[in-house]
Amino acid sequence: MKSRLTVTFVLLVIIGGMVTAVLAQTPPPPTYLPLVMRPLPTPTFTPTPTPSPTPTPTATPPGQMVEMRGFVGDTL
Repeated sequence: MKSRLTVTFVLLVIIGGMVTAVLAQTPPPPTYLPLVMRPLPTPTFTPTPTPSPTPTPTATPPGQMVEMRGFVGDTL
């Protein structure tokens, strides 16, 4: 029983050493520090002209249809 535990322990140590050797050969991940330290370009903001507001319709008696014009987002 003791020899079986010894063999298992030795195999685990060998496998662990192999995994460590493989991981040591992989290149480290790239560092993103130069990208963060670089100043960001300032965006140029061009304001869009705001369309003139359309007059709101006056109150109508109940039951009468009202034509709606000038919705927000209309490009006409």
